[in-house]
Amino acid sequence: MPGHCCVKTDPPPRGIGHPGARERGAAAVEFALVVGLLLTIVFGIVEFGVYYSDRMVVDNAAREGVRAASLNQTQSTVVAATQNALSALPGYSAAGITVTCVSSSGGSCSLATTGASGGQATVSVRYTHSWLTPLFTGSTVITVSSQMRIE
Repeated sequence: MPGHCCVKTDPPPRGIGHPGARERGAAAVEFALVVGLLLTIVFGIVEFGVYYSDRMVVDNAAREGVRAASLNQTQSTVVAATQNALSALPGYSAAGITVTCVSSSGGSCSLATTGASGGQATVSVRYTHSWLTPLFTGSTVITVSSQMRIE
């Protein structure tokens, strides 16, 4: 046809046969496959971080308690110092704190007495850590003991 060198045609219909539609569908399927693994990794990292933080708080509490015991304080003062260090944790209790004293001769002793000087004080802290997400079920018991010589 003379004079009709540039015939305008309609663009191809967008639908199932359109290449862009197939790529969008493939991306959605790939995302659905990867998002579960990605969320599992992220929540695992968060769980480990919270557990590690709780572990460090319990470790520091045992250290604070045994430091008070090494200064030959009374048992109630040692427990109070340990509880104070544990106050950042939810659900801690004094029932999980154990204080023992061994004299320099190897026998048991009482804190805040002259016979305890030179002995070994031990503070044990037991804390039950509850998991945040259903990745891990139940709870984990964190137990830490710390020892120091009594001055």
